[in-house]
Amino acid sequence: MRQIVTQVKDYIDKHYFEDISLNTLSKRFFAESSYLSKAFKLALNDNLMLYIAKKRIERAKLYLRQEGLSITEISKLVGYSDYAYFSRVFRKLTGISPREYRELGSSE
Repeated sequence: MRQIVTQVKDYIDKHYFEDISLNTLSKRFFAESSYLSKAFKLALNDNLMLYIAKKRIERAKLYLRQEGLSITEISKLVGYSDYAYFSRVFRKLTGISPREYRELGSSE
């Protein structure tokens, strides 16, 4: 199962901007969803869906440091079709809003 977890992690790292769910991953890697979720947590010490969110927010931070893209565009680039949801996830993981993050980055 460790090999499958590694494949899932690599897939997420390359496809974080796509519509990824536990269900789609379990079908793609021919693994039962609850088993895949537990194996991922055991192997990487991180919840599968939280790992996806962290990967997306990590990439969003890079985009936010650049000029020229709106925050709404960035949310779509990293896999969130709903800006409000993206903003909530960003705040939950970083403690500040995407706009505040951008402002902090531009003041450095």
